[in-house]
Amino acid sequence: MRIPEVLHDLTPRYVYPIDETHLVLRLKSRRKSVQKVTVIYGDRYQPDTEDDRRSMRKMGHDSQYDYWQCVLEFPKRRARYQFLLETDTARFWYGEIGVGHTRDDAGYFYYPYLHRGEALKVPDWAVGSIVYQIFPDRFAKGDPTLDPPNVADWEKDFPTPHNVFGGDLQGVINHLDDLQALGVDVLYFTPIFLSPSNHKYDTTDYYRIDPHFGDEQTLKKLVEEAHRRGIRVILDAVFNHSGYDFFAFRDVREKGNRSPYRDWFFLESEEQSIASPPGVKRRIKRRIKRRVLRSKQRSLYGHICRSIIEGARFGLQ
Repeated sequence: MRIPEVLHDLTPRYVYPIDETHLVLRLKSRRKSVQKVTVIYGDRYQPDTEDDRRSMRKMGHDSQYDYWQCVLEFPKRRARYQFLLETDTARFWYGEIGVGHTRDDAGYFYYPYLHRGEALKVPDWAVGSIVYQIFPDRFAKGDPTLDPPNVADWEKDFPTPHNVFGGDLQGVINHLDDLQALGVDVLYFTPIFLSPSNHKYDTTDYYRIDPHFGDEQTLKKLVEEAHRRGIRVILDAVFNHSGYDFFAFRDVREKGNRSPYRDWFFLESEEQSIASPPGVKRRIKRRIKRRVLRSKQRSLYGHICRSIIEGARFGLQ
C-alpha cells in the first residue's frame, strides 16, 4: 500500500487568511495519486468529535502534481485542521506529524490566530482577471530614438541576461489592441524606473521613468489608452533591494558607518560591500525600517498615481 506524496505547510503559499474568520488552504499531491481530499477542522480547543468536514476542490495540475484548495470558516479565529486523503485503494490522514493510517498518527496543523492585519485583501476588480506580465525591454520597440548604445538586434541577436533590445512603453501602446484581443484585463509591468540594467530591479531612482522606456507623459498615455480598452495597469516598485547608485547606498559607500542610511542595508562586510564596483554587486539587499518604508511608499505611490494607475506592487522581504 503506497503512501501518497503530499505537501502542505504553514507558509502563505499553502495557508493564508482572507479576513478575520476565513482561511484559504492549499495542498499539492503527486499527479493522479489522490482521488479525493477532505479537510477535518475546528477550533483548536474544542473536542475533535465536534470537528467539521469540507471537501477540497482540485484547482488544476502540472506534469508532476495536482493542486487542491478550499476556504474554511473559523468563527473563534483559532484554527486546527488535518487532511483525509483517499486513493484508489486506501485512506490516509495527513497532519503536522506526517502521513499516517490514523488521525493520531498524522496530528493536526495549527494556525494560532486569524488576524485582520494578515488578511490578503484582493480588490474586487482583480478577482477572475486575466493578468499579462510585461518585461518592457523584451516586449516591443516603439520609439527607436530611445535606444541605448549597443542595443541588440531584435531579429538577429539571442537574448542574454544582460543585453538590451530596446523595448519601451510606446511599444506596449502600439500593441494594446493585440492584448485586448487576447482578453487581457490587467497589465502588470516589471520595474520601469531609472536603472542601468535591462530588468530594472536594481533601481537608481524610484521617481524617474527610465529614459530608455519613455517618460511620465508616455506612461500617462499608455494608462489612458489601456483604460480606454478596459485594461488596468499595475507597476512594480521593489524596495527590498536597490541599485548600486541608489542615493542612500551611494551615501553608505562614501561614508561607511557614518552614513545615516547605514542600517538600511545588509552588508556582507564593510570593506567588501562599500568597495564593490558596479559590475560586481548590482542589487543591494536592503533593510528598511517600517516608519521609513511607510513614508517612502506613500510618497512614491502618490507620485506614480498621478498617472492614474490602479496599483503598485511594493516588493519586500
